[in-house]
Amino acid sequence: MVGRIGGAFFTLSGVVTLATLLLPPARPLHDLRVALVATAAIGIGIAVWLLPWGSWSRRAPLTLVPVAFTLIAIHNYFARDEPARFGLFFIVTFTWIGLACPRWTSLPFVPLMIVAYVTPLVVTGTSIATALSAAVFTAPVCVLVAEAIAWVGARLRVAQRSLRESEVRFRSLVQHASDVVAVLGPDGTARYVSPAIQHVLGYRPEDLIGTSVFDRIHPDDLPHARAQLTEIVLGRGAMPPTQFRYRRADGSWVYVEATATNLLDNPAVGGIVINARDISERKRFEKELVHQAYHDPLTGLPNRVFLQRRLADSLAQAARERTRVALLFIDLDNFKLINDSLGHDAGDRVLSELGKRLLGCIRCGDMAARFGGDEFMVLINGTPGTDAALAAADRLAATLAEPFVVDGHELVITTSIGVALGGDPDDRPEDLIRNADAAMHRAKLLGKARRVVFDPAMYAQAVERLALERDLRHGLERGEFQIYYQPVLDVRTRRPVEVEALVRWHHPERGLISPGEFIPIAEETGLIVPLGHWVLAEACRQLAAWRTAFPDCAPSAVSVNLSARQFRHPSLTADIAQILAETGLPPASLKLEITESVMMDDTASTLEALRDLKQLGVQLAVDDFGTGYSSLSYLKRFPTDAMKIDRSFARGLDQSREDQALVEAMIAAANALRLQVTVEGVETEEQLEFLERVGCDLVQGFLFAPPMPPDEVARFLHTGLQTSGFHPPALL
Repeated sequence: MVGRIGGAFFTLSGVVTLATLLLPPARPLHDLRVALVATAAIGIGIAVWLLPWGSWSRRAPLTLVPVAFTLIAIHNYFARDEPARFGLFFIVTFTWIGLACPRWTSLPFVPLMIVAYVTPLVVTGTSIATALSAAVFTAPVCVLVAEAIAWVGARLRVAQRSLRESEVRFRSLVQHASDVVAVLGPDGTARYVSPAIQHVLGYRPEDLIGTSVFDRIHPDDLPHARAQLTEIVLGRGAMPPTQFRYRRADGSWVYVEATATNLLDNPAVGGIVINARDISERKRFEKELVHQAYHDPLTGLPNRVFLQRRLADSLAQAARERTRVALLFIDLDNFKLINDSLGHDAGDRVLSELGKRLLGCIRCGDMAARFGGDEFMVLINGTPGTDAALAAADRLAATLAEPFVVDGHELVITTSIGVALGGDPDDRPEDLIRNADAAMHRAKLLGKARRVVFDPAMYAQAVERLALERDLRHGLERGEFQIYYQPVLDVRTRRPVEVEALVRWHHPERGLISPGEFIPIAEETGLIVPLGHWVLAEACRQLAAWRTAFPDCAPSAVSVNLSARQFRHPSLTADIAQILAETGLPPASLKLEITESVMMDDTASTLEALRDLKQLGVQLAVDDFGTGYSSLSYLKRFPTDAMKIDRSFARGLDQSREDQALVEAMIAAANALRLQVTVEGVETEEQLEFLERVGCDLVQGFLFAPPMPPDEVARFLHTGLQTSGFHPPALL
């Protein structure tokens, strides 16, 4: 650039000199010589312009400065009568020096300038003093011009270099960025597309230049995209990220997120700058997250949250169309037994297969969902009424009851189904779910494997049950429970030898509540564990107190029932050992009664638990024998001491030969196994006489005494059984 400027200066100087020759007065001799010098300057300027300055250094033009000074001196020698040109041409030369070199480079050329300036003047007759004074005046002006131009040139070069570097960085970023950068015209025509378009969408940049961006946007997203571009064109600002589907070169659709900035007024850009990226993977991940949030991972069915949303929509539609919605609450009967016996993996496979069966037997438009655990729900839209809902429940129950084969085991699962119908304008999803749940629990209470339609009375019962559960917790804290004791008599002596501890709840508002009403709730909620611990401790303490008060007639043992949760509790053995130690009661004086169903739930762990209890020295009795598995093999295996025959068998002893035969067989089996036998529910002398005749050991029942509070028991123990018809005051 500087070399070309120098060539231009040479040429311009020659042209200006030739032009001045046309001005008066005419000096033929001088004009000819000056014209020759001017012509030489023009020729040198043209030659300098054509030199390959691009391959030379920036200081290369300085080699022509002496040539310039020589031409100036020759010119001024011939044009001696016009010395004003001297300073003008030197200033032009120093301007060239300033352009070519950094600051202060002009100083070394000052002596050469003075020589070129003074020599023609001296030769033509000008005094040295005059020539030097003129040179001294001209030199600072030339240096100032050169240095000013050098300073400005340096700043321009720095700015130019910074601009080039910024442009290089920008181009590098745009060319290698993973995001697509495009410049669009106001109508959406592509003016520039970065190379990333080939990686993201499969197009070459040149394939898209001049085409409309709208040609490849999905038709469903096109109106939104056009509106966004129009808004950004009119708004002269930036557009927030927007998403749309864009067609790839292979014809597939990908989700693209794009931002736009209006740079139409920027002369360097003159368009709408688009930054776009492929977000298909993010969209897929978001879709998976949404699916996981609304679906059960095991079965793939919709979960509770999804069901509630869908149920709300269905109820709203039913209210508009005046139709009905049915909700079936499905609970698997005895599913815990599968997990406990075959393992949770087998249980999961059953649940997964059950989910598939549900999907296969519902209509299009209905929905099956996993509510949690082994609970499922089926939403039926547009059902005519209760009969249709019950028919659907029967079909589902039949499908689910088909055998499952898991690890070689054939499993048949029954279901308890609660049915609730809705569709009134004020029906809410949570109300319908609650109603179906209440109906399902009623089906459970009625014996399982059935379907029950909700009626409002069930809700009242559910509310009452919740209130009872709440009061049960408070009753434990406030000491509202009391233990009653029922004497157990020796058949031969008719004397009381044991007592059975039976818990009673004196509710402050409802009075005495039957154990059959609150024990199942305590068992289900886990409150049976602290309640059972209190019963054990209180019964042992009471027996120890009786033995101290009247050792001659105190019972030899106290029987306490163990619930399923108590029996499975890991600290049961340690708790009993602590209670015995604190009360001072001998272990043999405590008899623990365990039902058949509890003992047979898991024979391996049951046997281990029974052995741990037996090592304490306590007695173990099988309670309610005959109502459960009634297997003699487990009686032989388990370390039990006694067997209690359920009251249901005693009730028919004086009427039914079958009951007599069963009881006689059970007593004979117990005697053969050397187990002590107790029969519950003895109410008549005939029953007592039969039991004595077949070898029964102990009896209890209303023939002798009902369950009584401790003070009544104490009086009974003191009095004994004076006559066969003795009945203390009944307190039940």
